[in-house]
Amino acid sequence: MKTHSISRIAGALIVALGLSTSVMADDTSSSIRGSILTPKGDVSANAKVEILHEPSGTRTMATTNESGAFSSKGLRVGGPYTIKITGKNGFSIHHDIYLTLGDTFRLSTQLEPMEDIERISVTGSSALFDPSKGSSSTFSGDALTKSSSFNRDLKDIVKQNPLAVVGNDGNTLSLAGSNPRYNSLSVDGVNLNDDFGLAGNGYPTERSPISFDSIDQISVAIAPFTAKEGGFSGGKISVVTKSGTNEFHGSMFIEQAKDSWPVHQKILILVMI
Repeated sequence: MKTHSISRIAGALIVALGLSTSVMADDTSSSIRGSILTPKGDVSANAKVEILHEPSGTRTMATTNESGAFSSKGLRVGGPYTIKITGKNGFSIHHDIYLTLGDTFRLSTQLEPMEDIERISVTGSSALFDPSKGSSSTFSGDALTKSSSFNRDLKDIVKQNPLAVVGNDGNTLSLAGSNPRYNSLSVDGVNLNDDFGLAGNGYPTERSPISFDSIDQISVAIAPFTAKEGGFSGGKISVVTKSGTNEFHGSMFIEQAKDSWPVHQKILILVMI
């Protein structure tokens, strides 16, 4: 009798730990899902979906089910992606697809007949309002590289959200009027918060805990309503770092200041390779 009770308690603890881990896990990737139709408008079952990440050459394969639906998770944020769909009686190609951190890209299309001339379609997704995300923003690409940043700090990007306010000291960040210590910051799914509450910038360090050039995408969520987010009452800042590609590239910057320059004017040279 005691053995059964211990087994039940152990099982309950394992389930509870598993649930808590899944709830606390942060999004570091994106996903694609959709439905495929044949050239005649019928459901295209067992169609092959090839998802190609152009910068790295990574390929992900998926197959539609009996209802013509497919889903692929764990995809790298950004892009561009090329999606090739091959069915029994048709095919379809979609170029220049970009994915957003934590979002699902919807792709529903109808295959072209095999005997037709090859067509190339550029697919985009409309920005629909999702009440579960609150007032969220995502910054990547030109929003990062062309943004002015004097201190090379995350706040220079985050403050582009209309509900993000940087204090007069240039150090504190308030999201939707909340205390800066009530926010949460994660980098590649790892929380980097000021656990002791000693720093006014909300970081565990005096400066930004991550190199500005290593950022691939930043997501800012103001009080999201989704159940998988927790541990904060202000806003959530999620950062995904860059991944490697098949081409050699890098970046560097030089910062210089002289006493002879007015107000210690600085020259910042940023070279992108």
